Amino acid sequence: MSRAWAASEAGPVIAFLPELDRRPAHVEVGGYLALQPGLHGFVEALYDCGLALSFDWGAWTQTLEGSELVKGRGVASADLEAVRKALTAHVRVDRFMEGHLIVAIESGQVAALVRRLAELAAVERSGLR
Repeated sequence: MSRAWAASEAGPVIAFLPELDRRPAHVEVGGYLALQPGLHGFVEALYDCGLALSFDWGAWTQTLEGSELVKGRGVASADLEAVRKALTAHVRVDRFMEGHLIVAIESGQVAALVRRLAELAAVERSGLR
């Protein structure tokens, strides 16, 4: 049985918060939109620190919780699993709808999720759960 993932392991993702707040989050390269250089490692960091989940993100985004979180609503009260799911869904949707992640970053949705992740990590470190 694997151990539970802890919000305190999200440091590499939380470190991208200043870049997630910059606008625009994209550059044009050869006629295509790409993430700004400062964001290149963001998706990799999600996977490397174990934040990204393997789950049916398509079905989850059809639920009320998933739909609202992916749209950037209800983030302030989201628990750790919901934040992980929403971030994972944004990254996975981008594979099928190129540019989705850029739009999600530029709208502030991804930064809001990462801020919530930072809050959850701080609570976890303080032992106040």
